[in-house]
Parts: sequence; structure tokens; C-alpha cells
Amino acid sequence: MSYAIEWMPAAAFLGLVTILCVPYLGFLVGMVLLVVVVLVAAAALVALAGAVIAAPYLLGRSARRRWQAWTAAGRPQSRPARARAAAVDASRPASGRV
Repeated sequence: MSYAIEWMPAAAFLGLVTILCVPYLGFLVGMVLLVVVVLVAAAALVALAGAVIAAPYLLGRSARRRWQAWTAAGRPQSRPARARAAAVDASRPASGRV
């Protein structure tokens, strides 16, 4: 069994410290890291702005779809079927009944 993988973080850390200690090379690495961080932050801001702009549109589209589904199926009845039938029977004239 090889334990070389356990030394990798230490080797990477020592290599980074060595590179950063060399004046010009350290400056170059630092600038590249700074540019990468700035680009990632800019991409995150663009994604956030896209979400802020898209949210009202998506909410409106969802509401429109729900409204269309609600009106296409007819307005939902507030009373159960038995209560509606009783109301219809009560409104009929009682002329045929004894």
C-alpha cells in the first residue's frame, strides 16, 4: 500500500509557498488568482441579475397557466354536490306534491 497520496496536500502547499516566495513568479500567480476570483464573482453577479430579471416573468407565466386551467375547468364549486341538489329541490315549485 502506498501512502504517497497522503503527502500530496503538503507537497502542493510547499510548492505554492515556494512559487509565491519567488518575487516575479509569486506576483504572476497572485495576479492570475485575482483575475480568476474576479471572473467568478462577475459570473455570480450575472447569474443573480438573470434570476432577479427572470423571476417576475416566471411567476406571471405560472399565474397565467393556473388561471387558464382554472377557467377551462370551470369555476370550482364551493358547495358539495349533495348541498347543491338540496338547493335545487328546494327551489322547485311544490305544485305536483301532496
